[in-house]
Amino acid sequence: MIRKKLMEEFFIAKMRGKKNWELRKEDDCFFKVGDCIRYDEISPCGLLTGRYMTARVTYVLHGPFPGLDSSYCIYSDEFINEDELCE
Repeated sequence: MIRKKLMEEFFIAKMRGKKNWELRKEDDCFFKVGDCIRYDEISPCGLLTGRYMTARVTYVLHGPFPGLDSSYCIYSDEFINEDELCE
């Protein structure tokens, strides 16, 4: 499982279902559809809070694309229960 950190405000938005995408630098975007990601929440001062959630990647768009530089990618994901299998 891939692990990524999310700042508190983005973690909360993702938990509430309001943010189902991520913008990442290409060197940090090795994801493929079906991968599972554990998001660990970090506080404004950068410390882990102990809260986390698990999501499955549903789509990946790699740059270059109109409006998306070649050094970035955008991926979408969906919240899953921890006990769901990730293939």
